[in-house]
This record gives sequence, C-alpha cells and structure tokens, in this order.
Amino acid sequence: MTGSSTSLNLHAQATPGKPAIIAAEGGAFITYEELNRQSIQCARLFADQGLAFGDHIALMVENVPEALVVAWAAFRCGLYVTPVNWQLKSDEAAYVINDCMAKLVVISPGVASI
Repeated sequence: MTGSSTSLNLHAQATPGKPAIIAAEGGAFITYEELNRQSIQCARLFADQGLAFGDHIALMVENVPEALVVAWAAFRCGLYVTPVNWQLKSDEAAYVINDCMAKLVVISPGVASI
C-alpha cells in the first residue's frame, strides 16, 4: 500500500462521511469512506486481472467523480495512469493507449457509446 493510500485510510477512519470528491456540475459527491472502499474493490479487480506494480492503465472517461475512484485504485496497486482525452479521434486515442503500453483500458459507459 502506498503512502497516499495510507492517507486515504486515515481520512476514511477519521471523517468517513465527509465528501472526498465533489462534482462541480450537479454537486454529486463521494465520501472518504466510499472512496476508500470502492478504490480497494477496484484495486482487487486490477490484481485479479493480473496487473502488477509498475504496469500501466489508460483511463478514458468523462469528468466524473468515479474516475478518481479508478485512479486511487491504480495508485494503491502502484500502477501508472495515463488519462486519454475521450474527445480524441479513435486513431489518436489508440496511439496514446499503445504508446503508454497500457495493459488495461478503463472506458466509462458514456464514452463507450460515442
């Protein structure tokens, strides 16, 4: 577990109901407790997929609070995260994904339907 994960654990224990992430648009939020729990679940999923410390993932999602859950999960595992602008043309996105040698690409449903 990385130092940032330890910090998240401490915040989740000290202030579980406090918002950790607040969306500027609409005000949706994720509490420290939820962020901690969800990022642990996602980190386990990454490990189950065979991802290991130092591997790369690409993140192609809209600007939503859940994107940070995935990022925290990756940080917990020691993964590198390459954000990919979801407005890129498919060949441009493919270039970024291939160039960073992503072993996994996380795409949100809103982006997948484009």
